[in-house]
Amino acid sequence: MKQLPVISVLMPVYNCEEFIEASIKSILNQSFSNFEFIIIDDASNDNTLKIIKELNDPRIRLVEKTKNSGYSNSLNIGLKLAKGEFIARMDGDDISILNRFEKQLAFMKTHPEVIVCGTGYSVIGNEQIKLNPEMHEQIKLGLLRGNCIVHPSVLMRNSVIKEYNLSYNPNMEPSEDYDFWVRLLAHGKLHNLPEVLINYRVHGNSVSRKKAKQQESNAALAKINLLEYLGLELSIEEKHLLKKIFKKFSSLTIKELKKAGVILKRVENSNVNFFQRDGFQDYLQYLQEMIFFKFINRYERYNPAIFLNYMKIKDDWDIKLDRYQELKLLMKSFLYYRVKYSEN
Repeated sequence: MKQLPVISVLMPVYNCEEFIEASIKSILNQSFSNFEFIIIDDASNDNTLKIIKELNDPRIRLVEKTKNSGYSNSLNIGLKLAKGEFIARMDGDDISILNRFEKQLAFMKTHPEVIVCGTGYSVIGNEQIKLNPEMHEQIKLGLLRGNCIVHPSVLMRNSVIKEYNLSYNPNMEPSEDYDFWVRLLAHGKLHNLPEVLINYRVHGNSVSRKKAKQQESNAALAKINLLEYLGLELSIEEKHLLKKIFKKFSSLTIKELKKAGVILKRVENSNVNFFQRDGFQDYLQYLQEMIFFKFINRYERYNPAIFLNYMKIKDDWDIKLDRYQELKLLMKSFLYYRVKYSEN
């Protein structure tokens, strides 16, 4: 019988002719070679397919979609096809360091409780190095602030994905990976190796930049789902308010601000043992300060009611402006200051 591969590498691609060859070769040349390489083409209309087919390697399994149906759909096709004990992710414009699989496998073999292993990365073009939170408890806290696992860097246990019938949610694009990590927390531990094992490309055509608003909205939903591990029952209205709290460019009214204080206190009291207590309290303090200062700076034109509202809520929230900022707000409010926006 033919031996099953240890790793199934999933690479969804679409119109990446400029980078695809180097990306594929960085996988084919890995120091650990027992893998199948599942490349799912999402109906590219450039030379991507031609380049892939010219790279003749028996480990490549090319799936050609006749209709463009999206990134998550391609990933889910790959998950169903994957035969390996582990699933590695890769994108068509990134570069994996040649011993990436070797190092990730060594870690996963000695840490059976870990189901996802990401890595650090460097940004192609400026050589910026980024190391994400390493340990599981740190990652849980990190996910409250944002996605702290680099999707194309991960190695995952296929047995867990198969056992719980897990897949990517297309409705959560372009935060489908963030949502996936949050759901995986129910089934095992997450880890990031503290070294650069992938070179990650950031460019003007990236999905996250084109769909920034949708990404922010779906990331907020992922954070709400994360809080549900606390056993907290939230109403539709409370979830809507939390979504506004988590969105970077969304500010609250005075009425919503008062409700937010109550909800966040419930969230704090519900954390029995899921998040590290000190780290979670630090996060909630950061969240309250962010909400508070967005409220103070949300106005295009100020008036005396704004300063009076500030005076009403500052003691309830135990967050205050310093004397200079408070005086500045006072003057703006009573001078009916209007914010001037640059055309640029």
